Amino acid sequence: MREIREYTLTMQPEQEIEIPRGFRILSVQLVRGLPKLFVLVDPRQIDLEPVTLWSFGTGIGVNVPQERLLQPVGYYQQAEGLIVTHVFREVGGARQASGLKPERWTPRVAPRRAMDQT
Repeated sequence: MREIREYTLTMQPEQEIEIPRGFRILSVQLVRGLPKLFVLVDPRQIDLEPVTLWSFGTGIGVNVPQERLLQPVGYYQQAEGLIVTHVFREVGGARQASGLKPERWTPRVAPRRAMDQT
């Protein structure tokens, strides 16, 4: 039988956590003000796998070595949605053409609807 575990994320751009092999990342959520990673694991699995996670705020430069390939995991919001942090998992290997480029980008901000401004 599998179970869902949570891991507290740091506010640092890069961090490594160890998760039982065969895991499946479910989501990233803010819980009581702390960013949490929710993962489906087999609790009988004793072999741990190091997982490197990267976190970047919207509109902040993504400063990652070019040879690293990142896979989106999710995001969480703080300050009533004014701060959005995106979390990526490093999946290793050589950088591919579709990989994330380590450069500053300009985010597209959707205009707020009138009813959202209350």
